[in-house]
Amino acid sequence: MIFQATIQVDSPLALTVRRATGNDIDTLRYIPGGTIRGALAMSFLEGPGHKAEDPCFQAVFNGPNAVRFGDLRVSHAQPWPLSARICARFPDEHRAVDRLLLLAQRGEAVRECRACDSKMITAEGYVRWVRNAKGATHYSTMPVATRRTAHVQIDPQLLRAKHGQFFSSNAMEPGQALKGWISANGEAAEHFKTLVGGERELYLGRGRSRGQGRTRLQVDEIGPPDMNTAQARIEQFNREARRLYPEFQNQLLFSCTLRSHAILFDEWLLSRSWLEATDLGLKEFQLLSWFSSEAGVTGWHAAENLPRAEMHAMASGSCFLFGREATGNLEQDCRMLAKIAVELETNGIGERRAEGFGEVRCCDEFHFRQGGN
Repeated sequence: MIFQATIQVDSPLALTVRRATGNDIDTLRYIPGGTIRGALAMSFLEGPGHKAEDPCFQAVFNGPNAVRFGDLRVSHAQPWPLSARICARFPDEHRAVDRLLLLAQRGEAVRECRACDSKMITAEGYVRWVRNAKGATHYSTMPVATRRTAHVQIDPQLLRAKHGQFFSSNAMEPGQALKGWISANGEAAEHFKTLVGGERELYLGRGRSRGQGRTRLQVDEIGPPDMNTAQARIEQFNREARRLYPEFQNQLLFSCTLRSHAILFDEWLLSRSWLEATDLGLKEFQLLSWFSSEAGVTGWHAAENLPRAEMHAMASGSCFLFGREATGNLEQDCRMLAKIAVELETNGIGERRAEGFGEVRCCDEFHFRQGGN
């Protein structure tokens, strides 16, 4: 069962990017699934008579089918794929270009905007498919509203800021709604609905003693993934790729785009910065093109009151294109790939998936909607 999760931010919300050291502290622009998971667990244990040994707690957080908490982002926006390039001068007005398909066949780079000849740069932040005032649909960057606060220690003799004692911090503005998903099956799903109820107040991040971090969690059932929808998306991906680039006529394509950080290890238990066909259960497929980067992952262990060790992960937005020779029956091939896509989008990939890591989107529409040069 898939639930849509919505967090209403009622007070400034500060989730530190790294350990809270230094004179300036920034905040994440999304809510990691692990943060929701930890806050919900603490909220349960703080209730009267609740213990970690309770069957409800074990089913939701520790059982073999423990609930998966996905990342929450403003207005259900998604990270820009790392293959995207936007106009440096008019990023919202001029068309973004995706390079994943282009690089696989032609090895070409998009260097200049076709509308104004300005430099094309890597997109950052979050993007959403929207309709403008004229009724046309396009991809647009979704801003996350933040506020910066500062405090200073005054030197009583000089009546000015004491050297080295000026501090500032960033926080997400209240009044925003961040949305994502939560996945649960069987007994865990029923216990999860009982635990959350219609709405549950949660305190997230730092600054809670100063009134920060007050949020409300709401969940709504949206049902299991649809196999037919996944198959239609994969078929459209392949048809559009063949239309844009005739070189793909004899290829069966499958892409995987990360919507959250993903942790995968190599044979020496070192973090990887790429995906392989075997990670996705693809047989006879080869990696054709990819864009990825690394991100540091840390956190706070509430039960032990200690910071988690920092580790490396593939950054959200990383994308990979796989391909093999087509059989000539596109519908049959895409039906086979749809089963793999539903499995991947439901269960994710890599380590620590219960905390939101490894969320993927297969054959994302962005790659063919913005394909071409």
